[in-house]
Amino acid sequence: MRISKKKREKTQTKKPSFFSSLPRTSSIPHQSPTPRRVVPGTIRKATSNPNLTTNHSQKIENEHSLDQQQNKKDYRNSNNNSSRDTQHITTASHQPAFLSFKSWFSTQLPENSSNILDTIKEKPKQEQHKLSIREEKLRKALSTPIIDLKTVTELSWFGVPDDLRPTIWKLLLAYIPPTIERQASTLLAKRTEYRQYIPEYFDIPDSERTSYQMATLKQIKVDAPRTVPSLQLFRGERAQQSLIRVLYIWAIRHPASGYVQGMNDLVVPYFVVFLSEIIDLNKNGEELRLLEAVSDEVFTDIEADVYWCLSRMLQGIQDNYTSSQPGIQRMVFKLQEILTRVDEPLCKHMKAQSIEFLVVGPQWMICLLVRELPFSLLTRLWDLYLSEQQIFIHFHVYVCAALLKSMSPKLQKLDLQELMPALRNFPVSWSMKEFDELIAQAYVWWQLFEASPSHLTRN
Repeated sequence: MRISKKKREKTQTKKPSFFSSLPRTSSIPHQSPTPRRVVPGTIRKATSNPNLTTNHSQKIENEHSLDQQQNKKDYRNSNNNSSRDTQHITTASHQPAFLSFKSWFSTQLPENSSNILDTIKEKPKQEQHKLSIREEKLRKALSTPIIDLKTVTELSWFGVPDDLRPTIWKLLLAYIPPTIERQASTLLAKRTEYRQYIPEYFDIPDSERTSYQMATLKQIKVDAPRTVPSLQLFRGERAQQSLIRVLYIWAIRHPASGYVQGMNDLVVPYFVVFLSEIIDLNKNGEELRLLEAVSDEVFTDIEADVYWCLSRMLQGIQDNYTSSQPGIQRMVFKLQEILTRVDEPLCKHMKAQSIEFLVVGPQWMICLLVRELPFSLLTRLWDLYLSEQQIFIHFHVYVCAALLKSMSPKLQKLDLQELMPALRNFPVSWSMKEFDELIAQAYVWWQLFEASPSHLTRN
């Protein structure tokens, strides 16, 4: 019997797609398939409906295509730009990687699990294997003539190897361009520019400074010796003078905010990470001797890198350092709202001990936990922050809430005299795995509360 053309079209087998496997009605139990790789973009609001329609899947595929076209355009433009740092910033270096983390995190969740972190705890070998795969992808991305910033940004969310961190931080902060052949000329130009700032702003007689500049310099000199006293590196005169120069030049060139106490702590991670390329900082007691052996030219290059990376980081959070620090106040109030929602007993205990969040919270926000965390955990956290420059300062509040909740059992046993020091010097030490779990918890709260702030308000 002859089949009509219309019937033949209906009976033809269509090539299955990823989205065709998803349920189309809410009556079918939802089973999450292996998620396809999500291209980072703006953070989308979470939806309670797990079902996707074919039209929606086509929309997502179109977005993927547009993102890839834009990424290629950015790379083409980076080859034509000059070596100045403001001209080679690409879209990919500032795109949030939360969607890629969401895809990874969804594969870790067991069905009907009461604890979102159960599977992570049960599969350490699998996680170690995934870590090695991510590291391999990261090294491969950095070895190409034009580095894929989108891939580097996504993978940096989960932490980066120590030996790659100096290069990756400079890439994430757009201090060096993704085109490898242009990196040397860019570094030379920026380091030369910083060298010109030293005689222009710093190496001048005090008689030529204004009263504001004298007050700024005096305050920086007072704070420099107090910077992370646990680090031997900053007890030496050479490191302290370098710290003073970086902070003073930045303050004079940014008079809207100027120098604020706590900025000196933000310099520390950059100094340590960039110095690790030159000297072995794992030799306890020998850091000062090794630092003195570094030539003046190399040391000034490191100082210049620190200055420019600090400047780029502070660009997006200057609201935290202007007069009356409105950004810091908003963050502290937000922390109190979140903690009241997720750990009300701890909030009541702090209130009973007459401890205000506005007293203990600003240090966590200004210094970004530099004083509270061990350096290995701090750099892991900053890997994430630098890959999320547009929104990391908001996510930081949720990280603080997760840390406080993890310490809650111990903190609730302390009285006022013991509680205040504990909030400034955390009484709990975390392994890297435990710290990653806290970051995962902070991300879950971010997804729950950030897009729906009314959830933080109790009726």
